[in-house]
Amino acid sequence: MSRVTLLGKLLPRPIAATQHRGIVTKELLDLPQDHPQPWPYKEKGYSYGNVLWDYTKKRWHKNSKLIVIEGNIGTGKTKVGAEIADALGFKFMPAFKMEDILIDGYGNDLRKFYDEFPYSFRVPDEKMFYANPMDDNTARYIHRKFECKWEQYMNALAHIFNTGEGVVLESSPRSDFALINAMKSKDFISLDFFKYYYWQRKLANDQLRYWPHVVVYLDCEEAELLQRIKKRNQDGEANVIDEQYLKVIRESHKDSLKEYKPHSKILTYDWTVPGDSDSIVEDICRLDCDYFEWHSGDVFLEWHDPKDSIWYNIHRARLTMKVECRNAAFPPVSYHDLAELEVSPLDANHFQNVMKVRVLGDRYSYGYYPNKGDSREKTMWSLGFDQSGQSPWIEYYWRERYYDDMQTFNNLLDPYANSYQPDYLHHH
Repeated sequence: MSRVTLLGKLLPRPIAATQHRGIVTKELLDLPQDHPQPWPYKEKGYSYGNVLWDYTKKRWHKNSKLIVIEGNIGTGKTKVGAEIADALGFKFMPAFKMEDILIDGYGNDLRKFYDEFPYSFRVPDEKMFYANPMDDNTARYIHRKFECKWEQYMNALAHIFNTGEGVVLESSPRSDFALINAMKSKDFISLDFFKYYYWQRKLANDQLRYWPHVVVYLDCEEAELLQRIKKRNQDGEANVIDEQYLKVIRESHKDSLKEYKPHSKILTYDWTVPGDSDSIVEDICRLDCDYFEWHSGDVFLEWHDPKDSIWYNIHRARLTMKVECRNAAFPPVSYHDLAELEVSPLDANHFQNVMKVRVLGDRYSYGYYPNKGDSREKTMWSLGFDQSGQSPWIEYYWRERYYDDMQTFNNLLDPYANSYQPDYLHHH
């Protein structure tokens, strides 16, 4: 028997179990019985009031990691991401879809009211975009979707910080520019909006702070991808996407990986012929995702940067509330010089009137309808600072919360929408 094997057998079990540094499959994750339960952040939230008494790192373990699956359209990211998450016991977050915000908590599909909404409030979903990518609202589609992808990334971080459970995220806002580059190559958006997007991207991604521990990139030849896209024709994408479109995305992803490299471990696979996700899981588990020294580079730096445990709690509060980060990432910049994002005050007034009369049925914002299941008592303690209305957790700002923040003169002077004009769109 070798000295190493003998030493492993002589060591007490808790010490021997710690010899593997990095992520393990769910079968090998052996947490002590007294390991703290996940914090119910979706029910209780986590604000600065919790910082001094519920500590973050006590829930972290070797699988408290963020893995991002990147790749071109049609590479199979969803399937691979779900399989990796299942093998590791992680939470899987599929790529954001516009439907996630266009159907509200009461079950209203806002797309059914688009013929009554002003044009500037008809933000396209994926199917609408592929049906008419040259539409003026394409910029709104890009802008709204980027904000929501940014928030989904924040949601992934909040989940790790509050529960200790790892997350596998399909795509991220850090690589979103690959799609925008492809759209610009087809002239789907203007040069002014293209420049604005990159300015917005820098502000927003600076607020994310924490980079993924592992990036799994699936590469594939454009010709093969095009065949897969034509075969599935999801949301009518085959009518828009061609090899040149896919090539721009592929080349842009190479730049994205250069941004990831100083901060994350990167695994790249040729997925022209889809492989076995088990092999990817094995490669992930071989990575040492816990090792960090200050002189060794910036990989994992952000996850080790706080010098005191209290700072992890403060970051956790910011990630969970999201208000401060969102305000810094998406400041209230006037769009009047960017025609593609311009909104007329009259259109905003009419939108609110339609929401009151046709969608919600009353003048109140979301969360204030006891007849729809909302708690009357909770509305009395609603504070915008920590988002503690009906729920202290807001999944997506652009699903419902934005409506609570809308302010127009008409809303103040005519809260009951008495000025609602069903034929408004015929005259404007």
